[in-house]
Formats: sequence, C-alpha cells, structure tokens
Amino acid sequence: MSTESPSWGRLGRAVRAVPFDLLLVVSVALFVATNLRATPDVASVRTLLGAVFLFFAPGYVLLAALVPDASHVGESRFTPTTFAERLLLAFGASVTLLPLFALAVAVAGPLSTPRIVASVAAFVVLGTVVGWIRRLRLPVERRYSVPTDRWLTQARAFLTGGSAVTTAVNVTLACSVLLGLGAGAYAVTTPQPDAEFTEFALLTENGGSEYVSGDYPTNLTRGQAANLTVSVENQRREAARYTVVAELQQVRVTDDRIRVLSQSEQNRFSRTVGPGQTWYRPHRIRPRQAGTDQRLVYYLYRGAAPDDASAATADRHLQLWVNVSTGLGAANDTAQRR
Repeated sequence: MSTESPSWGRLGRAVRAVPFDLLLVVSVALFVATNLRATPDVASVRTLLGAVFLFFAPGYVLLAALVPDASHVGESRFTPTTFAERLLLAFGASVTLLPLFALAVAVAGPLSTPRIVASVAAFVVLGTVVGWIRRLRLPVERRYSVPTDRWLTQARAFLTGGSAVTTAVNVTLACSVLLGLGAGAYAVTTPQPDAEFTEFALLTENGGSEYVSGDYPTNLTRGQAANLTVSVENQRREAARYTVVAELQQVRVTDDRIRVLSQSEQNRFSRTVGPGQTWYRPHRIRPRQAGTDQRLVYYLYRGAAPDDASAATADRHLQLWVNVSTGLGAANDTAQRR
C-alpha cells in the first residue's frame, strides 16, 4: 500500500503535467538575452547564468524536442534513461551547437556577442515550443518530466521517516548541507581583493544599439565628427568614480620610437560606476588638423584626471591609429603633410 499522501501525489502529477523544466530553461535564456548588459552585478552570477545559457539550454531543448517520451518507453538504446544522462547529453549537444550558431551569425552579418546571444535565445525558444508541443501530444503518463515527484517522496521519507532521533539527525544533516552550500556560494560570489579590476574598452555601434570591438573609423576627415564609444566596467566591491580623457596626437615614428609632435584634447567626461556595472559613453571625435600617423589615445583615471593626462599617470589607456584627410583631395592632403 502506498504511503504517499494525497497532497504530495497531486504535486507530483502537476509537475508531470506542466513542463516546468522547459519553462525554467526558456526563462533563463530570455532573461540573459534581454538583460545582456544588466545581468546581476555579481560576476559569478553572470558567469553561472551565462554557462547555463550557452552550455546547457540549447542542448536541453533540442533533446526535449527529439525525445519527448519518458525514458521507460523509449525503444532506442540511445534514448536517455536518467535525468543525469539528459544533463550530460544536453551539455554535449550545446557544445556541438555553439560553433554552428557562430558560423550562422558570421554568414548573416558581423560576428558579435549580442548577435550570438540572440541566435541562441531564438533557438531555445523554438526548441521549447517544439518540445512542449511534442509532449502535449503524448498521454500524461508517457510524457518526460524531471523526476521531482520521486525526489520529493525521497526527501519526505528522509526527513520524516523512522524514529524521532533519526528524523532529528536527518534534519540536522540537511541543515548542515544547506549551510555549507550557502557558505560556498558566499565565498564564490564575494570577490577577493586581488580579483578586483577595471575593464576599459573602445567600441563602435553596429546598427541599432549593439556595441562591437571593431569596425573602428581609421580614416577621418578634418572638421567632420566620428562616433565612438568607450566602456568602463567596474569589477570592484565598491562604487568608483572614473574620468576618461581623449586626446588626438600627431606623432612621428622613427626607429621604433614614437615622438609626439602635437596633441589636442578631444573629450573629458566622468561618472560614478557601481560595483559590477558597466558605463557606456558614446562621444564624437572631431579632428582639427589633417595628417597621417595620428593617434587617438584614451586615458582612464579612477577619480579626477590631471590637466596633462598621460599613459604614465593613467590607470588604463587605449589607442587607435588614424589618418586625417582635408576632404579636398589627394593633392591638398599631400601639401598638408609637407
């Protein structure tokens, strides 16, 4: 005779009738895809969500679409028989699919992180819909579901079965495990002092609102503006105020040595960035002097920047080599260089 209470039985049947596993996977995928720049501030949380999104979700929904039946009705010996096998197959399938996503994105247009994320998210949504439909076409008892009903029954028997002493020991053990997991999660999510850093990057806007590390404007025209974006990512435990100084330098390269002939400050802006947050600062560069061998340099400071910014005093610096023409033709550009 079964010892399972009616309430636990109803919970198990509800879990089997509704594909909670697919709902959870697609929810994580949509969250990551729609909050690419605003994923939780803790770096390890972003890493965990990104790992699930890339290395688990695509393969899991593919498996759900291909094998909607429960393991005991599968006729093929390649059908996964346990939840652990499904997890392993989902990981392997995801690793196989990722290069295909990158290849498809590269063929369709420029390769960038937002485009890859969008393609993976679209595949996960499509796979979830197909897997859900295929499960609905099967009787409830034949549909695959995560064996939460068995887990709940085993957990209930573990915690409440046996004598009062056994129950107390089991509850204490469970609390100890949860406490250990919580301590481990805290240790992982709390950055160590030597792990703190600031990431500084120069980006361009590719179509809509996507930023990419490439397609930089290297051939500029005197008096005409060029659009660029700098990003500052604060991977520290506390908020910090950053200052960015942009300079356009005319240089001369001789014997592997660079000599700055003249320089003009283009932009100077600052902002306080919270821990784990990224500041994107679009701006314009407008050259005032034509010539080749010009260098656009960005200096990043934590706090205020000095009037005379330089690589020696900056916390980080970036550079982009550009040529500036007069816009009046090659003859005038040659005359400007003389």
